[in-house]
Amino acid sequence: MTYLASALCLDRHLSDHRPILLREVSTDYGPIPFRFYHSWFRLDGFDEMVEHAWLSFSYSDSNGMIRFKKKLQALKLIIRQWVKEKKLHQNNVRNSLTSELRDIDKDLDRGNVSDTILLKRMVLLHQIQDINLMEAKESFQKFKIKWAIKGDENTKFFHGIINKKRSQLSIR
Repeated sequence: MTYLASALCLDRHLSDHRPILLREVSTDYGPIPFRFYHSWFRLDGFDEMVEHAWLSFSYSDSNGMIRFKKKLQALKLIIRQWVKEKKLHQNNVRNSLTSELRDIDKDLDRGNVSDTILLKRMVLLHQIQDINLMEAKESFQKFKIKWAIKGDENTKFFHGIINKKRSQLSIR
């Protein structure tokens, strides 16, 4: 839902001031379209969840296309909820890994150095890096979608991207 404001300057009658009528206009563009991201395939248990959900649906409509459409609509809702829960879990995991990494770094600063501690630190860094990489891939795909929708319009977004690209390519 988008909120916009409009202002209308009214005629002055008894005073030398003009009253301003301020109105809020809300626009509802409908439900958010469902977008499927490639990074979801890398989430643990995604394939099994989709297969289990798809096989659990049973619609008794005689038309096969309508049954297929209903199954896709139900699957969309399940995927949205599952991904939302998975992302929340992923953020909690990253926070706990970061906290554990801080504790290890404090031990290293105190001089408690051993091969097991260094190995554990490397494993934690690798796990955090994997989570960040998955989020970066999803962000990159979201950016591509945004570029496809708004990229060629003569907008602030378009000019910001062009100016950033120019500054990166310029030779100093």
